[in-house]
Amino acid sequence: MKKLPKIIGIVLFVIVSVSIQAENIDECKSDLYFANGIMMKYSEKDALDMWKEAAGDLLVSKPEIYAKIANIKMSYNISQGFLDDVLESFEQVMSNEWGWVEFSTFFEQFLTTHNIQEDWVPHIKDLLKQTKSYKDSIKLGHNVIVVAHSQGNYYTNEAYDLLDGWMKPYFHMMGVATPANHVADDGPYVKFHNDFIKFVVTGLPSNRMDLNSNHNQTFSIAAHDFYESYLSAVNTRSDIEKFIFNKVKEHAKAPTQWETDQEFERNTCNYRITLKHRFDPSIEVGGKVYPFNGSKKLYQAKNKDGVLEYVKASCGGKNISDEWEGKKENECWMIDNVEKEKIVGKQRFIRDDDKEVVLDTNTSLVWQDNIIVSKQWITIENWLAGKYFDTSGDTATTYCENLALGGYADWRLPSVDELKSISLPFPYRSEQSNPTLAFDNYIFASYYWSSTTYANGRYAAWIVNFNYGNQGNNNKYDFNNVRCVRAGQ
Repeated sequence: MKKLPKIIGIVLFVIVSVSIQAENIDECKSDLYFANGIMMKYSEKDALDMWKEAAGDLLVSKPEIYAKIANIKMSYNISQGFLDDVLESFEQVMSNEWGWVEFSTFFEQFLTTHNIQEDWVPHIKDLLKQTKSYKDSIKLGHNVIVVAHSQGNYYTNEAYDLLDGWMKPYFHMMGVATPANHVADDGPYVKFHNDFIKFVVTGLPSNRMDLNSNHNQTFSIAAHDFYESYLSAVNTRSDIEKFIFNKVKEHAKAPTQWETDQEFERNTCNYRITLKHRFDPSIEVGGKVYPFNGSKKLYQAKNKDGVLEYVKASCGGKNISDEWEGKKENECWMIDNVEKEKIVGKQRFIRDDDKEVVLDTNTSLVWQDNIIVSKQWITIENWLAGKYFDTSGDTATTYCENLALGGYADWRLPSVDELKSISLPFPYRSEQSNPTLAFDNYIFASYYWSSTTYANGRYAAWIVNFNYGNQGNNNKYDFNNVRCVRAGQ
């Protein structure tokens, strides 16, 4: 990796890192930059306007790609006049070949000796300005795509070297008419066979034929122009389009910069998380986030009231809903991306259709749900004989003790409190805790025996209404429904 010359190190040293409150983070978006070449004759504003128009023409055929571009920006290389631009280009050619330390030390001494150091400094400022812009884009979660022309390739290669290591996977460069001997991170490039820039002997070789028939096919200054040459020829225009399109698409699969810090009310509809940056603790996002998919991207979507809130989800979502067709009982929120990712509250009751049992995840109790059966608490003979606790014979207790269901043989008659736990009063039910949605076998508003004797009369036992949760007592010789229970794992 190339090292900084002394002057860049001094400037960077005074840049103080401060904790920032990141705003408008969107890890699904890309920023599209153009880095211009030598002898720029337009102002920065005019150059940006030209690039925006050209980028719009490139993207108009792919509206789905255009929608993922957050900003179209200019990495502006100001012209200081012919001599200074040539000196700067010479410095960049040689440092590109030699490396920063060797040549920049020599060149700085040369410029100082000839009293033109001040003319060189503005170009370092351009480089630092461009680098800061790239870093700011990446900190907002944006993918950085740079189309660099001519001398802009030197700037962009150098800017890439100045990025923090974690930022580099989010930075992509394509060289156009490059005089450099490489493209940052082995990016692609195009250079016409007749472009005069090929005579920079240290640069990459030509790899495209100039299809512009009005150019000299041996040596052409006109062939070097970005807009009138490289964007006019079908082959190189297509190369540039494909590069932009592919990098925008690839960003959807790039790793997120954010990871879960804290979780709140997990397994409920109020489940939210806070986040921390994986690489730079100075970058923060305030408040709680909807965790549709914690491993995916951070961006904003509108909640049901139309207010933007942060989500972690696959890209493409715009709205958060709590009502949709086909919504399941334990589903709380859905984001309208292609994946239709959801926040799911814990489903309290889970039925195993093969075993014909229902698990209560709150208590870990497993409940029988294979048939509807009605039994006495004790036989009439035992009741008449005053044997109020003798459950022998064809009774609810012996039925449960002899039950073999779902591979289990440890069934028993539930207590009154256990029955009440699955028979919640109707006004307090939620879809996640409504047992009638999980049990297949029951008679509406029917009563079930408990194993608990009525305290004020040993001849009676407590019964519980399955649908409404109300309880009462019944003579033990009466018939009521039976639902056996066992302890889960």
